[in-house]
Amino acid sequence: MLIKKILLIICLGVLPLGLVACSGPTPDQLLENRINIQEFIDRGIARANAGDAKGMNVAFDQAFAIEPKSTKVLVSRGFARSTLKDYKGAVADQTAAIAINPDLPEAYANRGTAYYRLGQKKAARADWQKAAALFKANKNTSKYNELVDVLDQFH
Repeated sequence: MLIKKILLIICLGVLPLGLVACSGPTPDQLLENRINIQEFIDRGIARANAGDAKGMNVAFDQAFAIEPKSTKVLVSRGFARSTLKDYKGAVADQTAAIAINPDLPEAYANRGTAYYRLGQKKAARADWQKAAALFKANKNTSKYNELVDVLDQFH
């Protein structure tokens, strides 16, 4: 809270003509943030693949420090958590991403897989169906076809 107040004071500092002395990030800063976030995501997934939960969490925490409500980071961390068999954590991350943007087919597909691993087959099927519909709407036929194949095998 103190940091927010300090930033507010700094940003509301007024120039002699009454203009606000603070502006948002430049386009170059935004691009740099996206690059840094992707590096942390890649590092987090690599750490998860190596079985290093602590290293995974550190990498994703760094990504969240740059962009706290990033659906890309949430979906990626959820995927990494599934790799570590933390299916409840994976469901939580995918659900958080869906709450921010309910049109993320990857989040539904990943959450469906985590539900399946938790034995919640009805929830898995519902999420896979939603993901398939979104992939189809986005004209991503390869992902749509993959999910249709999964659903056809799922009884």
